Amino acid sequence: MQLKCYMLQTSESSESHTIENIATFLKDALEAWNMSNYGNMPFIATTDNAANITKGVKEAGMINIR
Repeated sequence: MQLKCYMLQTSESSESHTIENIATFLKDALEAWNMSNYGNMPFIATTDNAANITKGVKEAGMINIR
């Protein structure tokens, strides 16, 4: 098995960076790319250590790597 790495998108958000807004933003991005229903395939996000970001990623059902 070969490890693959892709960047889905980068976007600016003018909304507050709350846990809920971050999770919604991430889920919307997956839906926009028709990737919200990929079964057991993990989605991984690389972030800094900001609590709101790491919790938003977790809330979106993604794996966080710092």
